[in-house]
Amino acid sequence: MYQRVVQRRLQAFFGSNELMPNQQSAYRQHHSTETAVLKVYNDLLMAAESGLVSALCLLDLTAAFDTVVHDLLLLRLERQFSLLWFRSCLSGRSYRVR
Repeated sequence: MYQRVVQRRLQAFFGSNELMPNQQSAYRQHHSTETAVLKVYNDLLMAAESGLVSALCLLDLTAAFDTVVHDLLLLRLERQFSLLWFRSCLSGRSYRVR
């Protein structure tokens, strides 16, 4: 429940301050993985029609958050947004996937 409140407030903050790139599909209303795929597909078609060569590199970031150094993330968030409550939200927490 707490995470949902944080997510909604962050989304509102990023949206009202125009901090989300236009191409950002994750965590945005009316955007999905399908939106992202269609954008990439359209870009590839446009490049091909212009006679350009394209390369596509796909990364699986499923466990990307597991590789983030939480202390570094907190430091950057505090510098950028002065949101000290991130520290209490992320400190001492763990999770397990079965």
